[in-house]
Amino acid sequence: RALEPGWALRVARQILGVLGMLHAQGLVHRDVQPANVLLTEDGDVRLIDLGLVLRPGHDEQVPPQLQVGTPFYAAPEQEKAPGAVGPAADLYAVGVLVHRMVSGHLPDGPGRMHPHSLFTAPWQRFFATALAVDPRRRFASAGQMDEAVAALEAVWRTQQEAACALETPAQGIEAASVRHVPIRTGVRPRQPF
Repeated sequence: RALEPGWALRVARQILGVLGMLHAQGLVHRDVQPANVLLTEDGDVRLIDLGLVLRPGHDEQVPPQLQVGTPFYAAPEQEKAPGAVGPAADLYAVGVLVHRMVSGHLPDGPGRMHPHSLFTAPWQRFFATALAVDPRRRFASAGQMDEAVAALEAVWRTQQEAACALETPAQGIEAASVRHVPIRTGVRPRQPF
């Protein structure tokens, strides 16, 4: 099911903050997916399950039939060479996670969004970069992706405020003042149809 976009984007920004710290240490999580994201009662995010973390300087030999990561969330390059991925693989998974949180659906495949009415041009540009098949065409860092998510959050807030704004009264008609005391009315007979 789809989540409220503002809330989903706040969760994504917290995940990107954690990934930024991991990537700064040269670590790649390789298994960012919903089951590895925990929420505290205060709404803080905890990224768990560091069992598949790729550490710098460790030459990892993975048998060709073994898949590292979670299907649908693992980047295309991770399926081919899980021991040679970089931070872009984690950012791809965050893109899939944001897509699923906002639309309620997984993307239609690497580089392809699921059609959704919310996905206006800014969302489409974001997903075109986040879900790019070529890792060099994705966001360069968690910080850069966080800036793009912050921009999406601003677009969402603007759209939400515009949708919830009251229309201004037409010129010449004064808006009624708000009553502070309720008006007492009697029972009236029902009007015939």
